[in-house]
Amino acid sequence: MEEYTPTESEKQEYLAYDSKEAFFDNLEKGLQSITEYQLKKTKEKVVLIAGAMAVFDKGTIDFLNKMARVDSRAQYILLSEVTAEFRRKTKDRFEFESICTPHLLAKEILVPYMDVPVLAHVGKYLDAHSYLMKAIDNLKGRHYNIGCGYAENLIYYADRYLKTVLDRIRPDYVILWNEFYAFHMVFQSICHMRGIPVFYMEFGCIPGTFVIEKYGQQGESYPSRHPFKFRRLCVEQSEEIQTEHILAYLSDTGMNRNRQPLPGNMGPYLKRCRTGRPVITYMGQNDYESGIYPYTCMTRKYHSPVFRSTLEALEFLRLLSVKNDWNLLFKPHPIMELFSMQKDGIYGYEPLKDVNINEVIDCSDVIVTILSQSAYLSLIRNTPVVMLGYIQLKGAGCAYEAYSRWKIEHMIRRALKYGCTNRQKKRFLEHTARLLKYCLYDDESHPELPFGQKISNFKGIEL
Repeated sequence: MEEYTPTESEKQEYLAYDSKEAFFDNLEKGLQSITEYQLKKTKEKVVLIAGAMAVFDKGTIDFLNKMARVDSRAQYILLSEVTAEFRRKTKDRFEFESICTPHLLAKEILVPYMDVPVLAHVGKYLDAHSYLMKAIDNLKGRHYNIGCGYAENLIYYADRYLKTVLDRIRPDYVILWNEFYAFHMVFQSICHMRGIPVFYMEFGCIPGTFVIEKYGQQGESYPSRHPFKFRRLCVEQSEEIQTEHILAYLSDTGMNRNRQPLPGNMGPYLKRCRTGRPVITYMGQNDYESGIYPYTCMTRKYHSPVFRSTLEALEFLRLLSVKNDWNLLFKPHPIMELFSMQKDGIYGYEPLKDVNINEVIDCSDVIVTILSQSAYLSLIRNTPVVMLGYIQLKGAGCAYEAYSRWKIEHMIRRALKYGCTNRQKKRFLEHTARLLKYCLYDDESHPELPFGQKISNFKGIEL
């Protein structure tokens, strides 16, 4: 695989934004560039995909290329939210047309500590478009080093830029990689106002898969919104038998979408645990890309009904562990380690670092999380899970569900007493079989045991 390393000129891009004049120049030029864009429509439908897949590619690019090839009626266009060497990677690796955002609208790009004045016309625009405030709050919460006025100006330009993108491309529908990123909060709001259908793409909750959602991600997905309807979808006995083999394969291989450290690093953490007392491990999530922040009525309804952040739940569990003499370990999401942990601290806890996630699960008596997909890895490994928030497991009968504060201690105690029950294992087998049959696509990284829907059979997204 070709390595994409930045050239000297590309390295300079990251150093070029040393003034507010340079900040505005980049965004104004980006807006002008997209205004001049001309789309030559060649097929019946136009599909606009947005995301930074060129940066974190884990089979995503090949999957999208195959998807575009087999969807014969649709013309695919990528809005690539990348910069520098990843613009080259976008051009070289994607087989369909692409546009790259201006540098400062690319994902994860931030000029730290830059104060930018919010001019009167910008403030007036933001006041008139209230849906932008959620994205502004998300940026401010995510970046501990963001300057005054930076988020307001960035979201103002994001709104104008994305409206122009939609004007020039006129897609029949849009696919967003990650629903909850601030740029995509703006994107989906504009699409909803214009009546453009939006779908959401991500890595599937079962390793080795991708998912394209119609209703939203995690707690907004169909299995979570309608758990009892989902449980009634037909699964044949042969499909359940095949799923047994798949779950055993996933457990044996330790498959994960992220490369894991080698096992063996849990020793120092376990030595600090009190002998003879249960080990409760709390798995954090990326609050800023999972619907938790900013905490809204939608958050409470579809994602986290009790806690406003990873750290709020950690403090609650810390007090429970003191009361019950439990050992409490904490595995934060890697992105949270880069962002909010630097600002907020972690209540004196030393988080688990450089550890293999499967080893963490195997060393734990119970896994607790708000909505981390590590819940699936835990159930694959027959470790009981206590859910504090909503993901596709909601109502599936696979986990101990505690959606109010007063239930949490009780459910952890039950999980410690009964573990993964035979009924839960049976329900998880059925749940996984349904996911693979109806929801998830094979990422083709495991040819020795294919599972999930085949992208070669993809006939286009149904509205």
